[in-house]
Amino acid sequence: MAQQVLSFLRNFALCFWLGELLFFASIFAPRVFKVLERQDAANLQASIFPAYYYAGFICSIVVLATLLIQKHSLSKVQYYYGVATAAVGGAVFAFSKWYVTPTLIGLYPEYYSQTPTAEAIETFASLHRISVGTNATVMFLLIGLVFLLSERRQKRVWT
Repeated sequence: MAQQVLSFLRNFALCFWLGELLFFASIFAPRVFKVLERQDAANLQASIFPAYYYAGFICSIVVLATLLIQKHSLSKVQYYYGVATAAVGGAVFAFSKWYVTPTLIGLYPEYYSQTPTAEAIETFASLHRISVGTNATVMFLLIGLVFLLSERRQKRVWT
């Protein structure tokens, strides 16, 4: 029974995390800038990002903790890929929540002013590329983890 609860928690956190990534990348982000003025769209995203990254970070902790507890009921590939994915994804989301997002939000007044400086434009563009790239990387890692965990593998004895 405990293994079932742990598997449910792991899978729920994994699905929630992947779901928020897919929703944001495929539905929210492309449309918000089409519907709202650029500044309003940026403000909306800025208000969502802290919760978005915090939720992903919490999901990474749940996935990591359940994988560590379930080590002996998973194949080595599932375990090591899962632990690496949860750790890397959690680190990326923590970095994004506590560094990238506050830095981007701090650049908003200058970036969205009538005469933004070249430095503000370049810094904003660089951080945005990092954000998009890391989110895409985590998304593909999580898709791989869902695939690996959906496979029923014979239990192997750990040595």
